[in-house]
Amino acid sequence: MKRLAAFILLASLIFSMTGCASESRNFSSVTVYYPYESNLQNRSLSIGYETRTVLNADNLKAAVEALSESPANSSMRSIFPAEVKILSYKVEQSTINLVMSDAYAEMTPGAKAVARACVAMTLCGIGGIEDVSIFVGDIPDIKNLKAQDILTENTKLNPYEARIKLYFSKGTGLAAEYRDITLAKEQPAAHYVMQELLRGPQSGELSAAIPGGTTLLSLTVSGGVCSVNLSHEFLNNKSNSEMAGELAVYSIVNTLTAISGVAKVQILVNGEKLSSYHNVNTYYPLSARDDLIIK
Repeated sequence: MKRLAAFILLASLIFSMTGCASESRNFSSVTVYYPYESNLQNRSLSIGYETRTVLNADNLKAAVEALSESPANSSMRSIFPAEVKILSYKVEQSTINLVMSDAYAEMTPGAKAVARACVAMTLCGIGGIEDVSIFVGDIPDIKNLKAQDILTENTKLNPYEARIKLYFSKGTGLAAEYRDITLAKEQPAAHYVMQELLRGPQSGELSAAIPGGTTLLSLTVSGGVCSVNLSHEFLNNKSNSEMAGELAVYSIVNTLTAISGVAKVQILVNGEKLSSYHNVNTYYPLSARDDLIIK
């Protein structure tokens, strides 16, 4: 009986100890974004992601450490060159401040843009973090960068999918709507973005700015200019309102210039330039107008 009691006591102790151990080992996960090796496919920013398992739920520390590590997926690459280090980080309210080594300042503008995108998309996915500021010593590289700011350049999440920003009418201005689309290699990313724009908004708070019935006849990108060839409905079905005409034009221009590599947009109808569209001079390529955007 004593032996049985001792065995029961020992088993209870072992169960208690292993039970406590398992309860203390809490697991969670973080999503870490890395650039693909060919990060300018189809003139857009190509970024992939991996999910990392985190022990004891220290997600922020794990995410910061992962930013300096290599991805497991061989088709992606490290965010920073080997000589670039994250020296420290500190959270102030909802902003995380990263202090980088001096080598960060030597990165090319393009490499920095990709790195900032990966950092913001990763860290803003951590609870309580809304934006990221990056410093080299006391000198700011960028301040208060939000994950949604990355979408000002339509961003490929992998070689086949893109998260895009489309502009539709909202009152007297344009408002953005985001959606994920599937890409193919046959056409530039701008082609698929324009097709989505012509499908109209998904939100009931927005309305299509482009006249009904308009279709895309062709689209090319060359030398930073995206030439959009639209069907005759764009002209024949246009509104009598000058404001509506302005929003129709810049719904296209603001959407397409959000794609990396597109600086201006040339609008054509049946292959021909228009001298004007209501009060907008459309004969020459147009740049985006931020003043029309409703935040």
